[in-house]
Amino acid sequence: SMACPGVAGATLLVRQYFTDGYYPSGTRVPGDALTPSGALIKAAILNSGRLMLGRDGSSFPSTFYDESQGFGLISLVDAVY
Repeated sequence: SMACPGVAGATLLVRQYFTDGYYPSGTRVPGDALTPSGALIKAAILNSGRLMLGRDGSSFPSTFYDESQGFGLISLVDAVY
């Protein structure tokens, strides 16, 4: 599965967003740079989940937190914007 490398890469990008000072304005301000905790990074990633359609290739709808999709598909735009 490529889910683990995808999440690892997304996690590094979220961390870089905070350490480069893009939070809270969305533009790079060196004075806003901070070292995020692991809990902050995890919260940003989990909060960005988007609902995925379908379940195991069938026509049954999927819902958040079910056994097929967990927290959903990571969206970095939703994580930091």
